[in-house]
Amino acid sequence: EVNADGAVTELTRQNNLLVHRLGGRECLKDTFLPEKEPNDTSQTAQRLQGGQVKPGTCFTVSGMIGAADVDRYRLRSSQMQVLEVTVTHSDRTAFSVRLMNATDTEIAGQCEPTPTVNSCIFGLEASADKETFELVLEPTFGAGTYTLDLVSSP
Repeated sequence: EVNADGAVTELTRQNNLLVHRLGGRECLKDTFLPEKEPNDTSQTAQRLQGGQVKPGTCFTVSGMIGAADVDRYRLRSSQMQVLEVTVTHSDRTAFSVRLMNATDTEIAGQCEPTPTVNSCIFGLEASADKETFELVLEPTFGAGTYTLDLVSSP
């Protein structure tokens, strides 16, 4: 299914099971999005499919970043979950990957950067209200394209 934002969404578990058998990730909902500029401030952060992230939700974003650019993606959650974030890029670019809460405080995560991949794991606590987070990508050197993969699990 393609929505008005150009996102492709898998809505049926049957299709995801087929992808999983072929070696893909297991997601209850899998969304593919292009990066939309401007998204370099908290006010212009790109919402990921309405922003609501629940366990079993996956996003893939295809983006481009300049040397002085920052790309921000907004999401909301009220459930305890783990976010696995992977940023794949060329070896001519390096990234800082951070998860910030609504008060712009960094959420502690474990990141393992390599020359072409940043892999991070962030734990989100349960909340009575939907809490807003921003995933912030910032180049530490270089510029170019990237693929952001976000997988949420319980």
